[in-house]
Amino acid sequence: MALKDKTIAFIGGGHITEIIVSNLSRSRSDVAAQLIVSDPDTIRLTALNRKYGVRKAENNADAVDRGDIIFINVLPEVVPVVLEDIKKVCCDYPKRS
Repeated sequence: MALKDKTIAFIGGGHITEIIVSNLSRSRSDVAAQLIVSDPDTIRLTALNRKYGVRKAENNADAVDRGDIIFINVLPEVVPVVLEDIKKVCCDYPKRS
């Protein structure tokens, strides 16, 4: 499966995620349909959706469940919380047939 057939999920919608999404969007105008972002800040999430067209995840587990490639772009002290959020989804692999 080519990268163009993969969904890329981002946990955290901050500066690093925006840089990656911005660069991906510049390289291919239709890439937004492949991108999904989760962030507890709904204002930030909505801004990314409006600016780049990325899909909004309900929560971290939803993003991981829908993504083929996962980026965890959060501050180091938030990583344990994120891992706890996504543990059930990640431990149920294989998730797709």
